[in-house]
Amino acid sequence: MKVNRQLEQSEVSLQKAMTDYERAQAQLQQATNHYQEQKQQEPLLDNYTKSISQLEQLVPIYQSINKQRENVSKLAENQKNAKQLFDKLQSEAFSLKEKYQQQQAIINELEHATSTYHETYEAHAALTRKIEMAKEVAAMQKNVETLVKQLADKKQVADEAQQKLQNMDQQIRSNQAAFLAASLQHGEACPVCGSAEHPAIHNSEAVVIDDNALALLRHEGDRAMQSFYQVNSKLDVEKATLEQKRSALQLLDAELSQLHEYEQQLTILTAQLTKQKQQQAQLITEKKTMAQLLENKEVLQGRIEKGQQYVIDIDKQYAQEKGKLEQSEQSLLPQFSKLDEVTQELAIQQQKHRHLKVAIQNALEAMQKIQLDEKSCEVNHLHAKNLVTEKQQESLLAQKAFESALQQEGFDLETYKSALLPLNVQQQIQDAVEAYKQSIHTLSVQIAEEEPLLEGKERADLTACEQQIHKLNEQIEAQYSKMTLIQSYVEQCEETRDKLDQSAQQIEGYKAKLMQVEHVYNLIRGQNDAKISFERFVQIGYLEKVTHAANERLRVLSNGQYFLKSTGRKEGNAQSGLSIDVYDSHTGQTRDVKTLSGGEKFNASLSLALGMADVIQSVQGSVHIDTMFIDEGFGTLDEEALRRAIDILIDLQQTGRLIGVISHVAELKAAMPAILQVQKLKEGYSKTEIIIK
Repeated sequence: MKVNRQLEQSEVSLQKAMTDYERAQAQLQQATNHYQEQKQQEPLLDNYTKSISQLEQLVPIYQSINKQRENVSKLAENQKNAKQLFDKLQSEAFSLKEKYQQQQAIINELEHATSTYHETYEAHAALTRKIEMAKEVAAMQKNVETLVKQLADKKQVADEAQQKLQNMDQQIRSNQAAFLAASLQHGEACPVCGSAEHPAIHNSEAVVIDDNALALLRHEGDRAMQSFYQVNSKLDVEKATLEQKRSALQLLDAELSQLHEYEQQLTILTAQLTKQKQQQAQLITEKKTMAQLLENKEVLQGRIEKGQQYVIDIDKQYAQEKGKLEQSEQSLLPQFSKLDEVTQELAIQQQKHRHLKVAIQNALEAMQKIQLDEKSCEVNHLHAKNLVTEKQQESLLAQKAFESALQQEGFDLETYKSALLPLNVQQQIQDAVEAYKQSIHTLSVQIAEEEPLLEGKERADLTACEQQIHKLNEQIEAQYSKMTLIQSYVEQCEETRDKLDQSAQQIEGYKAKLMQVEHVYNLIRGQNDAKISFERFVQIGYLEKVTHAANERLRVLSNGQYFLKSTGRKEGNAQSGLSIDVYDSHTGQTRDVKTLSGGEKFNASLSLALGMADVIQSVQGSVHIDTMFIDEGFGTLDEEALRRAIDILIDLQQTGRLIGVISHVAELKAAMPAILQVQKLKEGYSKTEIIIK
């Protein structure tokens, strides 16, 4: 039966091999035909190669021409932009010229309007002096009239006191006469005249005189006379002063009766002077604007010249590049006008060449593969054919042997078939037998390997071994406990070591930070090469702002001669950075502010004070310095410097600040709108008076 099954399987394999062989022959014929077809197109590869070579040679040429086109296009765009920019610059120049002319007209108008400022200022100062002098004369006259009235009153009081005192003296003499008369006797000598006869004896009664009343009356009389003499003396001083003021008023060619007209004229001059000051300030601003316009004009003129040259250069370059491009475009092929067309055609030719080459190669490989497959199928077919023949012979021999065995055992075919077990049962029995045989073989091998090891040895006592094992386990447990404890100690030591390392690293970090802090601290407190502390560094920044703000006013006060500059000049071992130098524009040199004269120092100090006030208000928005007092210093200024200082103070006053000036300079007093006048009197006290103009 087994031989029959093998025969059937070999016949099936033969049939399959026959089918595969026939299929392989058909595929080989088809692949051969396809390869021949592709082989016939192989000459096209040379054509494609030639076309690709020609196109590859054209690509650099077209790339160069394309770059020339891009360059010409950029030059055209640059030419357009340059012309637009040049036109814009010319338009700006024309507009700037108009602004310059308009600014010049404004400046001329302001200069003409402020040309009489000095005359107006002098007239204003002279008229102010006339008004002050006239007011002083009027006040003196009023004081004299008051003193005359007071003198009359004092004289009346003094006369009444003297009359009372005379009456009291007369009464005392009458009392003395009555006392003497009472003691006279006819024939006795008079104690006064020595006469012995007394034809007219005083017969009036004596009045009692109080000594205290008499002393009080005499004291009142003396005080009334003293008060009279004081008023009389004061009147003489006031009259003398009045005569001096009248003489001064006459020298000023002023009349007291024209005081009201003077005040009206002063109001007009004040308004005119204020307007001219505003015009002067505007003139300075307009001149700055004019200078800026002039600077812009020069810069713009330079840009125009450069722009014009750039337009010429770009036009020339554009013409040259365009000519080169036109010459290069003459060499272009008629079928290709752009680089994209060349590269596109090159890609098409390369793709065709690549596809054809790949198709021929694939056809060849497919044919070769199918040839190998066909040979393999042929070999398989011959092998299957031989196997079928061999199995047929084995089947015949097996059939004869089976029939002979049945006859020898006395079985017939039907009885054999009925006793034959199913194939799966036969397979299970066969597997069980094979497993048993394998187990027997494994045990035999193990016994054979271990028998030499037990040769000459006796059976051991397992109870003693178990006790020994138990004792060893206890020792192992004890050693394991010690090992665990030691391991915990090791872990603690390692943890402590890590903490110490971490602490050491932290200490090093703190040391580095400490060095940085010490360095920063030394820098802040001025222990550095510049000898400047942080506080002084901040002060230097504010000092620069103060000097910048101060120069705005010092420029006016010094007529543009002096400018303050903060320097870092070192002075000995002291900290530096807060020194101030002054730049003299007349000499072009910088020197220490200590070398300034008295008036120049006053102007610099005034400018610094005003600059500091401006900086404080600008930095601290909530701080307003609305009041400022200036004590003396104006006496060191000449007339022109004094006028500029007065202009600065008036401008500050017009911004809303209250400016107080303590000075004896008459010109300054004349310019102030409100005066607190203090006059020292001979009596040992001072007289104050507020004068509002």
